[in-house]
Amino acid sequence: MKWNKYNPDNGYYTESVISDIQPKNSTEIEISVPIEFAKFDGKKWIDVRSEDEIKSKKLYEINQMQFEELSKTDWAYIRERELNIDVPIEIVEERKAIREKFNKLKKLLITIDLNDEQRTI
Repeated sequence: MKWNKYNPDNGYYTESVISDIQPKNSTEIEISVPIEFAKFDGKKWIDVRSEDEIKSKKLYEINQMQFEELSKTDWAYIRERELNIDVPIEIVEERKAIREKFNKLKKLLITIDLNDEQRTI
């Protein structure tokens, strides 16, 4: 896990976790740290949120990304319901792949152990 520098434009630090899963063409899970959660202990900056708080926020963001990707093909299921036209197999497979990708990402998030050294900004 690595931390990127403070971004004065939005008041956030960004933490990046290297991964082999690629949400939105990225190889990282990014965890943004609002400045109010980045505290200086006299030697270094630390994210003072609990591991559960950090993971819960990131899980919400992952679910939002999954929702956005799935929503692009919702029209096919609406059409099926309203007009009784089968959903193309390509769309069924695409949605399955999206779910698999994000399920892997969620599992990766669960396995990350944010020890004190990794929480240093």
